[in-house]
Formats: sequence, C-alpha cells, structure tokens
Amino acid sequence: MNSDSDSDTVAVDTSFLEKVTLCNRQYQRYAVERSVYFEPIDEYEAERLRRQHEVLKVVFDNKLIFPPINNPKKILDCGYGSAQWALEVAEAYPGCKVIGVDISPHMRPDTVPENLWLQMDDLNHTFTFPRDSFDLVHSRLVAGGIDRQRWPSYVRDIVRVLKPGGWVQFVEIYWNCQSDNGLLTDDHALRQWSNKYMNSPLSHKKDLRTHLTLEPNMRAAGLINIQHTKIQLPLTGWSPGKMFQSLLQVSRLFDEPVLAKHTPASSWWEKQQKPGNQKQFQIGELNRENTSRLLDSMVLWPFLEMLKMNREDLVVLIAHARAEAAHPGLKAYFPLYVYIGQKAGA
Repeated sequence: MNSDSDSDTVAVDTSFLEKVTLCNRQYQRYAVERSVYFEPIDEYEAERLRRQHEVLKVVFDNKLIFPPINNPKKILDCGYGSAQWALEVAEAYPGCKVIGVDISPHMRPDTVPENLWLQMDDLNHTFTFPRDSFDLVHSRLVAGGIDRQRWPSYVRDIVRVLKPGGWVQFVEIYWNCQSDNGLLTDDHALRQWSNKYMNSPLSHKKDLRTHLTLEPNMRAAGLINIQHTKIQLPLTGWSPGKMFQSLLQVSRLFDEPVLAKHTPASSWWEKQQKPGNQKQFQIGELNRENTSRLLDSMVLWPFLEMLKMNREDLVVLIAHARAEAAHPGLKAYFPLYVYIGQKAGA
C-alpha cells in the first residue's frame, strides 16, 4: 500500500489484472485464489454497486460523511469498489486529498477528479500510510474481503493513521434476511439463501457477523465518542412500520449531544412528518433491482465453488429468493449497521 498519493507511479502487477470466469461472470483471479474476495468485478457488478450507492444515499439523506468534519484535508476510503463514494467526496471537497484503496482495479471509473487517487492493495495487509495522516477513514461493506482474524488489527491500523481528533465511519450489512412482520420462515428461499451464505465455508474465512464485534474492536483500539445505529434496509417497497423508527435512528446519529456543538440540528424528523412522505417506500423501490442482482452475484462463487451446489438448484433458489424479495407482503429487509468513532487527542 503506497504511503502517499504523491509517490512515484508504480507499474501495476499484472497478477492483479487477471480474471477468471464463472457462469459468465468475471472474477479477479488474484482475489479468489488467495481467498480474499469472491464477488464479481465485471461491469455488471460495477453498475450494481453504483445502484447500491444511490440507495444508501437516500437512506443517509445524501450525507456522505456522518461525523462532524467541516473542512477535511485528507480522507481514506477502504475498499472503494466502483469508487462512487470516493468520487463524490472528492467532488464535494475539492481542497481535500481523497485516497481509495481496493484489491481490484477493474471497476474504477475511467475519469476521476484531480484530488482523488485510487490505489491497489489488499486491506488484509498492514497499512503503510504514515501515522496521523487522515481526517476521516471510510470503511463500507468490506466484511466480504477482510479476513476474520484481521479485524482487530484492521481497526487498529485505521486508528493509527487517523489524525488526533479524526473520525472513522463503518457501514456493514448483516446478510441474514429478516422480516418486519415475522412472515419470513425457514421454508422461504430468502431464508435458505441467507442460511447457506452465513454458514458456508466463506464464514470460516470472513467474519459475516461483523456488527457483533465492531464496537468492541473500536473500543479496544482506543476510539472515543463511539455511536452506532441499526437500520432496516428493505428489499422492495413496502409500507412503513418499524422501518420508520429505524430510519429515525439515522437522524439521532447525526444529532447526538457530542455532535451538537459541531453541527446544527437536523431537520430530518420534521421532513419525515410532512404529509405524503414516501421516503421509506422509495428506499425499498430503489433497492429492488440492487437486491435482485446481489442475490446472484454474492453467492455464485461461495455456493458453486465452496459448497459444490448443483448449478440448476442454485438457479431455482435464486429465482425463488428474488420473487420473495420483491413481494411487499413479506416486508423483507437486511439489517444495516453504522458505526462512527473518534481518535482521542484533538
């Protein structure tokens, strides 16, 4: 991992660029052979990640940065994927140096702002960025790429490269599909999809329940002012219930007393009470296509290559899971977790 974005250009190791194909989807050979990452890196997946980013923007009221950082000078994005978050942050803060790191260069955009540098490396390796470098470190949906035993040192690395007073924000999804009305059972394909994924050999290598250990790891690494919230991320548009209350937690995350001296009170709650507000339904509708695609892309390699599942059986399972995910009566969702924490010494 380059120590700075201004370092001399280094030739790309061609092993990072090689691909392997499974079911007409392209994967990074380097990543799958080293058990780093098992999801596609083709343009179809890049488009899905861009859709997913748009969904999360609506969930977070178009907020890219959650902690009270007014004028960041240097930001690190861990696991940038399609680089949509990093690109938009770089555009929003033209005076800020934004560095993205990902093991795969395949989904990066062709053009980026001048203040955005995208680097290749494995986040399972120790960071070589200098201590006290970044105002913010962003880590979103990297549980599928971080080794289980790496998480404590991964969080410590983040804290080490943060400036005193700097912040980290984590966003992770727990892929155990749940139902707001309790109608989803073990007989449903969605629950079978989740159970197979959560209990596949992948779970021996990756921590698929990161939400249970993130806060202890953050505290052990010395972070302070830790806050977190859980949000229901609907798989399709369904009428609000508990999801409305979980979205309220987003506003509370921004309005905690520790943040009050830095940021004005959010009008989020007032906006939600306006007649005819359809934000909850909108999130689900936006997420419908992303859900349909991820039910395929997330499990092809783990199910076919690890579980040795019959391909025809997998096709049937995914088809049924997609139909159930799109059924508003099941009120299916994935739990979404957000954590922020600050490095002491400001």
